[in-house]
Amino acid sequence: MSLAESFERKFLFGLGRHLWNIVGISGFIAVLTGVILLANSTTIQAVKTKQDFIKSEKVINKAINRLEKQKEEELALIENEIAPLTIEEIEQDLSLDGWTKKNKKKNPILYKKSQGLEEIKNYLLFDRNLTSQDKQILQEYLDFEKNYNKEDRLIYSKYINIKTSFNNKINKERILLDAKYEKYSDKIESNNALKISHRIASPFVMAYGLGVIASASITSAVLAVERNTRRSN
Repeated sequence: MSLAESFERKFLFGLGRHLWNIVGISGFIAVLTGVILLANSTTIQAVKTKQDFIKSEKVINKAINRLEKQKEEELALIENEIAPLTIEEIEQDLSLDGWTKKNKKKNPILYKKSQGLEEIKNYLLFDRNLTSQDKQILQEYLDFEKNYNKEDRLIYSKYINIKTSFNNKINKERILLDAKYEKYSDKIESNNALKISHRIASPFVMAYGLGVIASASITSAVLAVERNTRRSN
């Protein structure tokens, strides 16, 4: 037996067969990976409705409910201070629309979006579309507003400030809740899209693995036969 033939039989064919066995194992791993990807792709997760998600967020809901309760309690205390007068009555008196309705007058700037005190003063000075009668009504309202009961006005301002403060805190919690839902929804949709891509790719991964196993088996078998059938010189 020549040195080259001895090298082939004792080393090269054996080593080659073992190497192709390793390749075959990698093919088996590829098939297994494809099966796992295909199985995982069938577990598509449905996105919760916003209402169901909000119910599940107990911490934020608890904070919102606590703020709502505190707001109601503090506003109720203020309402008791002005009884039998109500906040709605003060609000109606202090608003131009409410004052004109109560006094059976026409609101001359009903078509205007902004009807605050400063805006009304500016309309009196600069709005040329107002008639003398319109200006008289606006001036009467400003005089009424200026001479309104100071104590009731202070209580009303306190009521509005507390209500606004609590509403801002509650809205902040609700914005946080909306942001969490958007993040949750995006994550589920992203995971589902990834699973669908896995479903598409899994047959190709399995086919590749089977091809590798087949090639490795044939090559390993040929090398084994070649090694065992060669005759020594």
